[in-house]
Amino acid sequence: MNLKPLRRYADPLMLLPYLRERVVDLHQIAVVTRQDLLPAQAYPSDGALAPHQIGPRFTFGQGDRLEHPFVTLEAEVQCPQDSEACPTIHFKCGNRTEGLLSIDGRPVSGIGTAMWDDSQPVWLAGLRGEHQIALQVERDEGDGAMRPAETSCLERFDLLLMHEPTFDLAIAIATACEVYAVLDEYEPCRGTIRRALLDTAKNLPIHDPSAVRALAAELCQNLVDRVFNGQHQRAARVMVFGHAHIDLAWLWSRDKTRRKTVRTFAAQLELADRFPWVRFQQGQYPLYQWTREDAPEVFAGVKEKLASGAMVADGSVYVEPDTHAPGLESLVRQLTLGRRRFREIVPRDSQAVWMPDCFGFSRSLPQLFAKAGIKVLFTSKISWSEQTRFPHDTFRWYGPDGSSVLVYFLTTPSKNGRIHCYNTDGTVDEIDQTWRHYQQHEANQTVLMPYGFGDGGGGPREAMHRRMDLLQRGAAGFLRVEPGTPSDLADHLITEVDPEELPTWHDELYLEHHRGTYSSQATIKSLNAVNERLLLAAETCDTLSLKHRDRAQQWEKLLFAQFHDILPGTSVEAANRQETQHLIDLRDELQVELTAGADASNTPWFNANGWDFSGRWHNDGCDFTADHIPAHSATDSGITPLSWEPSEAGLHNDRWTLKRDSNTGGITSVIDKATWRSW
Repeated sequence: MNLKPLRRYADPLMLLPYLRERVVDLHQIAVVTRQDLLPAQAYPSDGALAPHQIGPRFTFGQGDRLEHPFVTLEAEVQCPQDSEACPTIHFKCGNRTEGLLSIDGRPVSGIGTAMWDDSQPVWLAGLRGEHQIALQVERDEGDGAMRPAETSCLERFDLLLMHEPTFDLAIAIATACEVYAVLDEYEPCRGTIRRALLDTAKNLPIHDPSAVRALAAELCQNLVDRVFNGQHQRAARVMVFGHAHIDLAWLWSRDKTRRKTVRTFAAQLELADRFPWVRFQQGQYPLYQWTREDAPEVFAGVKEKLASGAMVADGSVYVEPDTHAPGLESLVRQLTLGRRRFREIVPRDSQAVWMPDCFGFSRSLPQLFAKAGIKVLFTSKISWSEQTRFPHDTFRWYGPDGSSVLVYFLTTPSKNGRIHCYNTDGTVDEIDQTWRHYQQHEANQTVLMPYGFGDGGGGPREAMHRRMDLLQRGAAGFLRVEPGTPSDLADHLITEVDPEELPTWHDELYLEHHRGTYSSQATIKSLNAVNERLLLAAETCDTLSLKHRDRAQQWEKLLFAQFHDILPGTSVEAANRQETQHLIDLRDELQVELTAGADASNTPWFNANGWDFSGRWHNDGCDFTADHIPAHSATDSGITPLSWEPSEAGLHNDRWTLKRDSNTGGITSVIDKATWRSW
């Protein structure tokens, strides 16, 4: 292509649309060959990691509907031995559809469109020769009339051979255009970037695909050397890390979450081998436990990446809990049991607690965090408030007792710009807006941004990592971008930011959103409170009887139910039913333990509550009354068995008189002999 047709694109407003069209062309040119794997042999399966066939095989073609909750597609592929192109799998089957891709029986990647209209290919670097591909597809079955099942039709299932240098050139041009677009109008480096883009366009024979592939590596390297050379960068820094926020239950129950988790970890393991600088954060212990149980080979890879630092578990709590409805002891157990479990898979405790999606934060938390050794709380949810923009993004938060903890709010705006979020595409504009939205510029010049698809989307994708790879080299005139985790930023805030320059906050962190969550699903909330009291009573009885019993598993059942979409009642009906039953089972188990073998005639009574008790109760077929039992105390005096004796009027004992109707036998009144009050 010669210079003459490009002169009219010297105007930046004309240049960027032109180059974006060329990026689309380059993505098409990067596809050397396309092998359509449809129609494919398929069978209904059971949803297990190694799917078991539960129905007859059938042929599945383009446009066919997913009629079963789980369908496994199988295909044999032949990858050239001597080709420079990289094999990739391209799959698309409607929205809210997820899949697990296996090669020769080994899970290699999740394919997720559950929350995202996403059809990016899965790269299979180094795959050569003949292989058996299995793709297990899971359809979203919905949750009744309020959220009907998705009608998913198979759109694409292809094996693409991608010319990697051409794909890299497309990423480099697109990223350079994004940097140019976000730089201030009078930034001198804009001219440097514009000239580099013009020169790349001049030398790009876009109408000759073979020539483009031949020149792609050279053109890409020239563009990278001129734009992403680390010169004239701004002082501000953005730490980036891969992330996939996974709700343990929400629009699905925990069974589906287990499958989402394996897909996500499998996808990130494959990417971590090719992008060793990436840091992938996942901070909820049940996700690791499920992977250990459901996919031991995937978990082995996860443990290896955790040891090397490629994966990070900055969690500190067992799950990301609601912080208002649970009792304080439960919040303490979230911290102590969470840290205990994380020590099984990571070598050290984290100074950070990662709770990006919780619905506000109780003022008691600074004291608990401080005693647990946590220095910084990370969240973004307070930005979802409907009326008020919180006045700070980094501040010191004080509890009622004077304890304090640093708080950092994520500031990456959502696509509509109304809220700050934790699921991002990792674009240049998002990185730029993360810094622009941050309110403590004078005190701190380092901000944090997660990127990746959550809730079954699989986390960061290939194109995201390649874009970040360029930005880490240093885009001219742009922010400094480098890998960093919540713990890394916590270290920076603690050691390098002057605490005198940070504002303070002496109240709860109230969320003006999700109202009504504390008055819905009352059964779950009641069972949570009952189980909290029963567990504390059981532990107290263990202590008094000098018996040691590890009740960690019972606590884990309760702590799981305190997840921020379960206890507040924001999950779908199927998830609520399932979690309610788990809490009922735990309650019944504890009640049987606490009452088994008790002899009411000679056993001291113990008040396990945190308050004094007076009144009556029923045990083993007998009624008892007590004048006063102090909190956390035992007594064998002042306890009166309420045995009843017949009288002319009805029934009576030392405390009560019950009068009956002589005709019907029903009770007409109850008289308290101590006060002579009648009901």
